[in-house]
Amino acid sequence: MRRFAPSPTESVATGAAVITSYAAMVLAQKYQVPMEVAATGVGIVVSVGRRLVRWISDRMPEPKKK
Repeated sequence: MRRFAPSPTESVATGAAVITSYAAMVLAQKYQVPMEVAATGVGIVVSVGRRLVRWISDRMPEPKKK
């Protein structure tokens, strides 16, 4: 049985999920809030960050072709 390497998108998604869940766990422990509250907060921050990146990339000039 052959095993195929995950696509770059899958790898990034998995890494992001691991990082966000870890961040939520750390926040929950540090500030003594329920895990669900910390996860929601991290989710909101990630969502806003994605929108900001998309907004910036939409406004960047197209690379000039040589």
